[in-house]
Amino acid sequence: MVKHTLDQIGKIGLNFLTYLEDNGLLKTCAKPELKEIYERKFKVTQQRRVPCFSSVLYVLFRRTRMLVVTNGYIYFKGTDDWKNRKDSTKLRFLNDNVSQQEHTEILKVMKEIRTAGRRDDFLKSSNFEITCDPPELESSPGYVTLDLREKKKSSFVLHIKNISEETYLLKKCLFLRKSTAMTLSDQFGCTLLTKNAREVEIPPGADYKITVNCQINEKVGSYCSDLFFRFSPENSQQSHLVMRYLRTFRSNDIVELLKPTEPYKRMRISRDNNIRILRGERLMGSDTANKLQMTRQLPYYHVTPEICSAYDQRIFSRDVATLNDKDKQLIEELSDDLDFNTYRRKFSTLLQLEEKQAEHDIHFYDINGAKLEREGNRFRLKVPGLSERRPSVLKGDRIFLRLASGQSLGDIKYEGYVHQVELNSVLLGLHQNFKQMFMDGMKFNVSFTFNRLTVRLQHRAVENLTQPWIKKILFPDASDEDVAQTNPELRIYNAMISNNEEQLLAIKAIVHGRSRVPYIIFGPPGTGKTVTMVEAIKQVAIQQKKRVLICAPSNSACDLLVDRLLQHVGKNEIFRMHAMTRPWRDVPDKVKEVSNYDASERDYYYPTKENLQKYYILATTLVTAGRLSSANFPTGHFDYIFVDEAGHAVEPECMIAVDCLLNKTGRLVLAGDPKQLGPVLRSKAAVEYGLAVSYLERLMENQDIYQQHDEGYDHHVITKLLKNYRSHKAILEIPNECFYDNELKEEADPIVSNQFCSWKHLPKPEKNFPVIFHGVKGKDEREANSPSYFNAEEASVVSDVSSNETKASV
Repeated sequence: MVKHTLDQIGKIGLNFLTYLEDNGLLKTCAKPELKEIYERKFKVTQQRRVPCFSSVLYVLFRRTRMLVVTNGYIYFKGTDDWKNRKDSTKLRFLNDNVSQQEHTEILKVMKEIRTAGRRDDFLKSSNFEITCDPPELESSPGYVTLDLREKKKSSFVLHIKNISEETYLLKKCLFLRKSTAMTLSDQFGCTLLTKNAREVEIPPGADYKITVNCQINEKVGSYCSDLFFRFSPENSQQSHLVMRYLRTFRSNDIVELLKPTEPYKRMRISRDNNIRILRGERLMGSDTANKLQMTRQLPYYHVTPEICSAYDQRIFSRDVATLNDKDKQLIEELSDDLDFNTYRRKFSTLLQLEEKQAEHDIHFYDINGAKLEREGNRFRLKVPGLSERRPSVLKGDRIFLRLASGQSLGDIKYEGYVHQVELNSVLLGLHQNFKQMFMDGMKFNVSFTFNRLTVRLQHRAVENLTQPWIKKILFPDASDEDVAQTNPELRIYNAMISNNEEQLLAIKAIVHGRSRVPYIIFGPPGTGKTVTMVEAIKQVAIQQKKRVLICAPSNSACDLLVDRLLQHVGKNEIFRMHAMTRPWRDVPDKVKEVSNYDASERDYYYPTKENLQKYYILATTLVTAGRLSSANFPTGHFDYIFVDEAGHAVEPECMIAVDCLLNKTGRLVLAGDPKQLGPVLRSKAAVEYGLAVSYLERLMENQDIYQQHDEGYDHHVITKLLKNYRSHKAILEIPNECFYDNELKEEADPIVSNQFCSWKHLPKPEKNFPVIFHGVKGKDEREANSPSYFNAEEASVVSDVSSNETKASV
């Protein structure tokens, strides 16, 4: 099988771009259209086997930035559409016969109205009345909704009445996008999107009817379409647009049961000026709870005025030609390639952009008219979406309260500190004045705040990575690689690993290898990345008595590592250090036995640095590792730092574990998969300029020693796991072809992976394909002040499938 390196894929991608340009095909097009050109035309011109289309597209975007995929369409740098790519609207469901000119004009008008905040103006006309029959379908002016309920099809009529004193022409009536559930019909064919479509003359006082036919064959579904009318005075070239929002859906008892009891109301973000703030009651820990002294400063790293100004002026979404020199310079600096000299400056800017966006977004969770309940000296506040961490609220966070309008003392804002986080509510400590004036039934406007601890730790980590030797960690190359190693036999703790060549290679390279560059274990879900990490940790900690720090972006991933290690590691040798803010109820029982929790005090504690140094293995999240860094652990204490799920963390977050904890003789091991979902970010600008690329992904993409060559990967520094122990072969087929060079091997237990292959409710059980793809056209909804979305139609379909499974098992 031919394997292609990233460099080879990049060259083939550039050849493809040249082919498109030479044949006049380098223009904005839908992704399936471009794939068709690649598969059917370009491949024929090549003398050798070429990689799959998805790989070429991925490398062209990541490495050359010559194209971008937006809403299913591909835009090429240098073409006329490149400038407007960020303002593009979804085009994939365009009616085939809608002209590009018509489409462009409608989008332009919609953009102008959206920018001016006068969306409802698009629904009005001083010359026409557009009404619905029956009238009760028009829930609000311009919005028409038809519930088919148990019926498959029905229709309603739109009446267009000319209320002016002159004759008008109805030139067009159309759906901009294809609608599979709604079609139009009229007497003269104005709704036809063909050359035979006729304009309709509507004299003063006349009424013209257009019928909307609705049909949904599925059990449930929700379909929305924007309907556009183009009017023009008789004997005039001028015209104007009027729009109606049409929705038809088919529901059932489950959908009706799950409907919102109160419509969602989006919070308006307001800025308070000259408001007096009364400070809240801070959360005080016990005197013995924290013995881990912070001997290293953590600066505040406030966002600079320059970044604040750039964010407020939205320079990242504007044409560069319209910017001043200072803003252009900022864009140029962000566009620079990442290297050792630009590392600190670039990540500092990206972190500030992300913080500004997060600070803005947190206020979308603000609550108007909330009521509190007194519980002793504290107050309980219910927070919709808290169980889903939207918003994310931790112990010690600040929440501001202000009396709702119409009540006295509206010029005072009360600061509350979160003393306790429960499933759907928090307990707040507030100022003494609040306790005195509070009465049951009072309503407050609630404002949440962004916790800056994580971003401050990331800033400090990036700022401190300046020593010359750290370059081999950030930008390793072949000159840093000392691959000499011994290969003594290992006593493997997990017997299954003995039959997996890739896992054994990785463990030997980690345990006995002398290379000091980061070691990478990667592969898709189910190939044993965590199992390999755990085995390697056992080898170095138990057999070689090395000091190990294990980290992960999430608590759950960290807990899993500890749980697996406890099968062979003594409880006096491993310590799981949680953040003070973590709910104790979320900690697995087995992990609780080695955690920093004092049952008598019913709270977390931090041991002294000397006590922590007694353990061979310390386990923390990447952020909590910042406490070890702040405590100035001795240089060289950790022989190994292992980071699991490294592909889910932004690079500065990963560097928290490296900052002052790794040294010249230490070894960094990363496990993850760059082909899976990466870090979750809020700032589009931060994503565009590289913060969404994890440390793991950047090394594998940009550093030659981690790339696949003709002879494969260099197992001294990287291992690709190939045996999948979790999935059925049919599930592996597509990702295997698109992302993993068809190298994955199905090793799952057939009894488990095939247990649903003969289920009678599968679309084609004879194909041995135990997967159901069920497209549901539903509607995402929100309840009152809750930030969480739900889709009742999707829930109904899942219920149907679950019912079938239950009947089958009975």
